[in-house]
Amino acid sequence: LQQNGYYRAAYAYDAYGNIVKETYFDQNGGMMLCNAGYASVERKFDSWRNIIRENYYGIDGRLSISAGGYASVYRAFDSQGNVLQESYFGADNEPVLINRCYATVKRAYSAFGKLTMEAYYDGENQLAELPNRYAMVQNEYQGELLIQTTYYGADGQPMIGPYEYATVRYTYNELGLATEEAYFRPDGTSFYC
Repeated sequence: LQQNGYYRAAYAYDAYGNIVKETYFDQNGGMMLCNAGYASVERKFDSWRNIIRENYYGIDGRLSISAGGYASVYRAFDSQGNVLQESYFGADNEPVLINRCYATVKRAYSAFGKLTMEAYYDGENQLAELPNRYAMVQNEYQGELLIQTTYYGADGQPMIGPYEYATVRYTYNELGLATEEAYFRPDGTSFYC
């Protein structure tokens, strides 16, 4: 028995060497569920070999909810291989909420590949707040240096994020070393952190 909860795995590949299907078996050769809650997974790749779709199946060969809480995940990538969007679906192909709050994550990146925005959306494409966190975070860069991070609520307004502030701003010296951090409330007033 492997640490992932199966005795044997079988793999199918596409012409480019990507694993397009994994199937898990018990000690008697029958299909079984791995620790992640599915008996097989099928993947579809884009021309850059990024996984753009994963479908999880039960022993009966039908779409099945994995331990992650979804049966399918769809991804979109930029030309640098960064994930721009990730959407989760149930066995009925309807959006499913991860951690009971979001069905889709959207991201944006700078020219240097730095994350500039990450936002969470519910099944109706409305901003959705993560528990005790935020619905969206935006990072501003000056070249490759992070100069500001701001957390937003589902209403699109700045909110207290996971670190007790809504915005943090960074200042750097001529060598690109951080020399100052300043913290701000949602209304823009500074405070001691």
